[in-house]
Amino acid sequence: MKFDSKSVLLNDGVSIKVSIHVPEILKSLSISKEIWQIAVINFNKKLNERSVVTENVNGLSADILQLELSEGNSLIMAMSVNRGDVQIFGDKWFGITGQIIFKGNSWNEVEAIDISDLIYKNAGGDTTHRVINKT
Repeated sequence: MKFDSKSVLLNDGVSIKVSIHVPEILKSLSISKEIWQIAVINFNKKLNERSVVTENVNGLSADILQLELSEGNSLIMAMSVNRGDVQIFGDKWFGITGQIIFKGNSWNEVEAIDISDLIYKNAGGDTTHRVINKT
């Protein structure tokens, strides 16, 4: 992770954790905690390879730090935001994209999850922005 002079964390930012929307298909499958843990670890490696951690999320600066696995295999994101923006970011929609890899010819036994990106909607909710793959 690379912080620079524009990083929120280095400019009196506060750390918060926000919920990540998980696609319904993932909620309907039986996925072990170990598979989720591996998916989160692998995605955090991608996050750490970014040239800058600070994102402009609908006109507000935020340092996107890492995904975490909470109880019940829910995903949360650790981030740093300006003090006055805490409530705003608590209400923002964040989600993930990726692939489900099934065992053999099965359509219900999950072998792995590959989280490819973290996404969020613009203020109008009609355009999706990506954190890793900007285009």
